[in-house]
Amino acid sequence: MLNTTASSNTAVGHYSLEYTLSGEHNTAIGGSAGKTNVEGNKNTFLGSWAGMQMQGGNDNTIIGYWARGSAVSTGGNNNVHIGSEAGRSNNGDGNVFLSAIQQADILSGSHQLVIHNNESDNPLIYGIDERKEINGSLSIEGLNFFACRVLLPLSGTTCQS
Repeated sequence: MLNTTASSNTAVGHYSLEYTLSGEHNTAIGGSAGKTNVEGNKNTFLGSWAGMQMQGGNDNTIIGYWARGSAVSTGGNNNVHIGSEAGRSNNGDGNVFLSAIQQADILSGSHQLVIHNNESDNPLIYGIDERKEINGSLSIEGLNFFACRVLLPLSGTTCQS
């Protein structure tokens, strides 16, 4: 670690948090995890190359091989990336990526929810700000009559009460 004023950091693994100068309360476990986190605070990087090129950003949880690993940025706050290559190139704020697949068409932007588990171009669940999409059918059990008969049919969703 090239620590100048950094404090309370934990780095385990070859090159993990290597260029941290002033960041505080970061945890990096894995080879090159959080390697270029120069000034980010309260980040968790677990896995080889997890968050490797994040130069800043606060309050991020990055778990998995190369998860958010190639997004060169000095920002990116309040993100959760879980899975191998999850959100690998995203550099926005407030994103949640749960995936084992790098989404080529969702590379930038903020306030996204992506849940994906296969090679198709369409994630299982995708949402950005107020717009949410569920690809395929959704069945919800145990909802009350009003939700099942009035609200959900408007969205194309079915349920069993």
